[in-house]
Amino acid sequence: MIVHACGPTWKGGKNQENDFLADCVKSVLEETDKRKFRSVVFPALCTGNFGYPIEQATTVIVEAIKSYLKDKTVYNIKEIIFCDVKPETVKSFTEALQRAYRGKVKILNRIISKDQQQEMKKDLGIY
Repeated sequence: MIVHACGPTWKGGKNQENDFLADCVKSVLEETDKRKFRSVVFPALCTGNFGYPIEQATTVIVEAIKSYLKDKTVYNIKEIIFCDVKPETVKSFTEALQRAYRGKVKILNRIISKDQQQEMKKDLGIY
């Protein structure tokens, strides 16, 4: 299942963008939990055309997830994956996770080559 998440457009941080992005992330987690899915994948929401600064977005996303999991006593989600095609975004997610969890989470940092990306697109029927 794909949960389409539409977060805020960056407007300099003066329009509660962090709150709206955090709410977006929590809505995805709630929908995932409600449907009893055990894993969810997050890209760096809003950092493309919406112009959100990568470091800020990845920090907000990680902190929103941490808050969601802390506030729940029972949840179905057992695995949360952060992904992106840009190495600097993957690095930013890694740094945000390290800050938030101080080394208490498993971080798999794998860069996929352009050939692997093309093969994946081919397998998915994306040309």
